[in-house]
Amino acid sequence: MTNFKKFLISGVAITMAFGMAALAGCVAPAPEAKDFTFEAEEATLTENDDNVACYQEVTEYGAAEGADTIEIVGYFTAADANIIWTIQSSHECDATLTLRAASTAVQANIDSSGEGPYTATTLELDMSTGEYATLTVNDVEVSFTGTLPGIAEKTFADAMTGFGEAYGGMMNNYGTVTAKIHLKKGENVIALTSLGYVENNINYGLNVDKITINAASNLTWTPEDNTDRAPAQMG
Repeated sequence: MTNFKKFLISGVAITMAFGMAALAGCVAPAPEAKDFTFEAEEATLTENDDNVACYQEVTEYGAAEGADTIEIVGYFTAADANIIWTIQSSHECDATLTLRAASTAVQANIDSSGEGPYTATTLELDMSTGEYATLTVNDVEVSFTGTLPGIAEKTFADAMTGFGEAYGGMMNNYGTVTAKIHLKKGENVIALTSLGYVENNINYGLNVDKITINAASNLTWTPEDNTDRAPAQMG
């Protein structure tokens, strides 16, 4: 009988030890991957002396008349302007970031007589070259894959109509490019920096709508109100 009691006590001890080991190794699993969207106009905007990178309301190129406007960061063309998203992540994980933006590189021509015709072309931007903007995540630079779309040459009846369409509408033809990023648990600083690329007197910049991050983590942030940064310029 004594030996039997000892066996029971030993068995209880083994069971308890097993349970404690299981509890000690228990880690909350990461959630299933899903999309989280962070608007550019609600991020931290820094600027250079030209007061670039500012809040705008625009209509997307080609949208039907009366279509709702979207909010963006416009005039993101000059060197050292930044859009900075500070995001909290519940888990460390690899993720995919999708940038939605439009090319603002417009090549415009007016006949030397001043009477027309007026033509304009929006140039596509191969973001994988790293010439136009850089993306860093926690101070580590990552590369984009993909090209923001252009618009083939259009002819306008007069310069004023063409100017308004090219610089107001054609520069809001949005597309997407992607980047593979790594998020740490806790705070992550994601920065998009304009490089101020200029060639043949054309500013190769962006109008930036938002980023979307697909991650197996819960992502949160605190948006900022940048509506007081509306530009004086048109477009």
